[in-house]
Amino acid sequence: MTTVADNPVTSFPKDRIKVLLLENIHPVAKEAFASQQFQVELLKGALKEDELCERIQDVHILGIRSKTHVTQKALEKARRLLTLGCFCIGTNQVDLDAANKRGVPVFNAPFSNTRSVAEMILAEVITLSRQLGDRSKEVHAGSGRRWRPAATRFAARRWASSATVTSGRRWASSPKPSACGCSTTTT
Repeated sequence: MTTVADNPVTSFPKDRIKVLLLENIHPVAKEAFASQQFQVELLKGALKEDELCERIQDVHILGIRSKTHVTQKALEKARRLLTLGCFCIGTNQVDLDAANKRGVPVFNAPFSNTRSVAEMILAEVITLSRQLGDRSKEVHAGSGRRWRPAATRFAARRWASSATVTSGRRWASSPKPSACGCSTTTT
């Protein structure tokens, strides 16, 4: 006996749902949609408003990053749009009021940018280890004394392990300072 859970039924055939992913969104997103039998188109770059208006007409799901601007004009042309996903930190490149009026939910994926978070963690570790906040304050106050830091060393494995906890699996696959010959030792 087949149950609904074994054979999910949708009110619209999944193989007719069109997904448009812009700005070189990671291929894993395409694979995830394709595995559900959606029609997926992946484009490397952003589209200007007129190009987007033309391409979005029969799209059901739109995935963008930060360079594509989804305006009221584009949303008016999107006669079949069911949802819009922003694979970036915010949703400020989407006219949210226009999307709301059309009943199009807008989502974002703030963790899709973990490589930038990992880079920020590394920069903060270096900033803290060199006490740059204190040095900046001294320079701006006019003392401008020459600073010779005490021997400061931190192992790559220490910051990598804490960053992995913070940023997830994406950090683990990114290049480490030791792999690129970077040195974090000051004397």
